[in-house]
Amino acid sequence: MKPRRQLPPLKALTAFEAVARHQSVARAAEELNLTRSAISQQLKVLEVWLGRPLFQRQANQLTLKPEATGFYQQCADALDQIDAATSKMQQNTRSQIISVTTVASFATLRLMPMLTTFRQQHPQISVAIDTRPLIVDMLAEGTELAIRYTATTDTPGLHFEKLIDDQLFPCASPMVVEQYGDELETLMQHLPLIDDHSAELEHIKPGWKRWFQGAGLDTQVLRDRQLLQFSDYQLGVATAIAGQGIILGRSSLAKPALQRGELVQLHSHQESSLAAFYLVTPAHLPIRPAVRELIDWLKRHIGSE
Repeated sequence: MKPRRQLPPLKALTAFEAVARHQSVARAAEELNLTRSAISQQLKVLEVWLGRPLFQRQANQLTLKPEATGFYQQCADALDQIDAATSKMQQNTRSQIISVTTVASFATLRLMPMLTTFRQQHPQISVAIDTRPLIVDMLAEGTELAIRYTATTDTPGLHFEKLIDDQLFPCASPMVVEQYGDELETLMQHLPLIDDHSAELEHIKPGWKRWFQGAGLDTQVLRDRQLLQFSDYQLGVATAIAGQGIILGRSSLAKPALQRGELVQLHSHQESSLAAFYLVTPAHLPIRPAVRELIDWLKRHIGSE
């Protein structure tokens, strides 16, 4: 029987290889989406496992010890072989499924209309979309990618990469503009204001009052004003397109409707939201090539707007 391999922890080897290659704990931490202290801890684990130090530490300089050079090269070669074998297995998989969690409004208004093009370009990749209203515990549920609207990007264990900012401005259907004109206050005499009443947006997204203040308009016109409130933004957009109200358009979600001429912008002032849509991935896990393909594609087609 072949004796059991005596292998050090893979996390420690990965950290060691990155530090030795960069000759920097900081750059290795950035590459692996880990903290510097986490990298240093993995180096200690490996040095204890081997029973010897691997680096010479002098002030801010970290140098590989001469006797560790061969060990580093063999580790780097082994990790390259594992990476190549893994990529080959993934490429040979007929269908790769990516689990994505996001809010229903982003899925409906932005993601789903574009996925046909992504599927045509990447027929081997399938996308499973989860639109549950609760924030999914990505680490516990094995979700590889989340698209979140948030102003907070310091959640432990998660890596945030901005996808698109959000600007807010009033919009309405062109048919009501044709009927009543494009003056906002005139339209407000005939139509209710549509309010995006999602609880999670209360403190981060400007409402009608803040937009009026930013535009230099009198907020008194908002007093006793009839509102249509929705907890799901896509319902508000559909209501505005149907000519049933004036919506505070969000550039991140309303752009396709504006491009199709289903909505028109009623005022030049755009109020910035404190939040933006972010691509969120587990910080301590490698990103599969299929997930990276989707992330890069979203950045090209939405993030470049």
